[in-house]
Amino acid sequence: MEIRNIKDIQKLKNSRDLDKIIIYSKYLKYKSLLQYALKYSYWALKQHGELIIKDNGPFHIGIRPYKINIYQVNQIVFKFLKDSVELVERDFKKGIIKLKVIDKTPNQNINWSCGIIYSGNSSEQEQLLKCLNGIYNQNQFNKMQSEVLICGPKDVDYSFLDSFPKNARVIFFDNHLKNKRFLISKKKNFLITHFKNENCLLLHTRIILDNNTLNQIPEDFDYLAPFVYTKNKLEKKRYLDFLNNGSYDPTRVVKELYIPRNYNPKKYLKYIKYGLPFVDGGIMLFKRDVLNKCPLNNNLAWFENEDVDLSARLHLNGFLIDYAYDVQAQSITNKVQSNRLKDLVFNNSSFRNIFKIRYFIKSYFTNIISHILYNYYKLK
Repeated sequence: MEIRNIKDIQKLKNSRDLDKIIIYSKYLKYKSLLQYALKYSYWALKQHGELIIKDNGPFHIGIRPYKINIYQVNQIVFKFLKDSVELVERDFKKGIIKLKVIDKTPNQNINWSCGIIYSGNSSEQEQLLKCLNGIYNQNQFNKMQSEVLICGPKDVDYSFLDSFPKNARVIFFDNHLKNKRFLISKKKNFLITHFKNENCLLLHTRIILDNNTLNQIPEDFDYLAPFVYTKNKLEKKRYLDFLNNGSYDPTRVVKELYIPRNYNPKKYLKYIKYGLPFVDGGIMLFKRDVLNKCPLNNNLAWFENEDVDLSARLHLNGFLIDYAYDVQAQSITNKVQSNRLKDLVFNNSSFRNIFKIRYFIKSYFTNIISHILYNYYKLK
């Protein structure tokens, strides 16, 4: 199977038991899609299957603006595939990296753990009950091997939970406030350490899963956002789920970045190039081992972008941040103020094309100038 573009990646995502995959990185690396092609390839290949990456350069070590060289491609390969592959052949001058899959041991723990962040406030009790009903409308949580953990303070009456199955229990966390800051990262990390199963779901009480929606989740993943929506009198509207951020680094000023909103979820790979993806902290789907190796930052509290920071940590540690748009859930609260003018601009194809043209022109001339300067200093 050959991977050259977004359509090939989409087909690869649902493929399994392949003997050989060839990734042509020329297009993919400049659309920020190479890590998706690599991860999907690993999950699609058989044990000892062959993965070949063919790159078009540059073939020199120096990093230039708007260029990704073969050495950077090599870094991306081993950053995201880690020691699950073995290097067979590598030629930096020709842009070829050949690998063999060596770690395809299936995980026998296919059961689910769910954690719910609960404040203990009586006003939130009704939300919690709706959230729990959504969880128990999933086949995955009607098995005794699964578990549902409600994480809340100790001095609360939890007798209203008696009507739920025995695999639901409460774990107590009272150290959630410090200097008027709600330590959400610390609470989530505490909850995750209590999970016993490899497939994990962590959510706030405002989230209600659609019936049996977890049946649509892929078998292989690292860290996922489902499709989250809110409802009004007229329609169901996409809410906070798989999002794009200009930069993971709050110390950097974001420049010339166009991030569309409310695009068709099925075309999400097309928009990865416009920003770095992150998963809103309202609901997260992940493998337990991933967040055990790369937990949330305990120093960050509520409203301090702990979810963006977590995505940054995961991305930099070579875990794939992805979107399971067929898995759907409703948020019964909406904290985003809708801007009709902004939505009109970003949903209008003419306006989008203007932004794209401007982005392309600036990128093109920046690349030419950087190339001239590079050759000038090289000759000098």
